[in-house]
Amino acid sequence: MNRVAINTFLSLLIVCSACNHVYREYDKEPFPTYRWPSGQKIIFKPTISDVTKSYKLTVGIRHLYAVLQADNIQITINAVSPSGKELTWNGRLQVKDPNNKYLSKCGGDYCDLETTVAAHVRFDEAGQYQITITHDVQQSIDGIMEVGLIIDED
Repeated sequence: MNRVAINTFLSLLIVCSACNHVYREYDKEPFPTYRWPSGQKIIFKPTISDVTKSYKLTVGIRHLYAVLQADNIQITINAVSPSGKELTWNGRLQVKDPNNKYLSKCGGDYCDLETTVAAHVRFDEAGQYQITITHDVQQSIDGIMEVGLIIDED
C-alpha cells in the first residue's frame, strides 16, 4: 500500500472507532413552519441489539437563532419495547445560560443543541422500540427546525 492509502485507512479507522452511536436520527418533517405544537409526538424507531449494555439517551434540537425564546424545555421520552412494555424518562433541555446566552452551537441563524437526558438506561428486550419525544410546555415552541434522538453506549 502506498502512504496515502495507509493514511486514509488509518484516518477512517480512528473516525469510526470514535463513533459509538447505536442510533442517531433527526426528524425535520413535523416542523414545516418551525413550530413544535404542544402535544405533538416526535417518533423514532431504533433497534436495540445488545441488552447486556447500558445506554445514554441524548435529545438534540436544531433551532433558529433568536426565534427560540425558551430558557429550557421540559420533555418526556416514552419508549415502548417490542412486547409492549413502556419506559418513561423526563428531562430538560437547557437552552440558555443564566446570562441569557444560547448554549447551542450556532452557525449563522441555525443552532444545534444536544443534551443527555438519561444515562445508565437498560433495555430489557432486543428488537425495535418505538420512542416518542414530547415537550411539556403548554403552548407551541417557535423556532424548532428538527428534533433528534441519539442513543450511545454508556
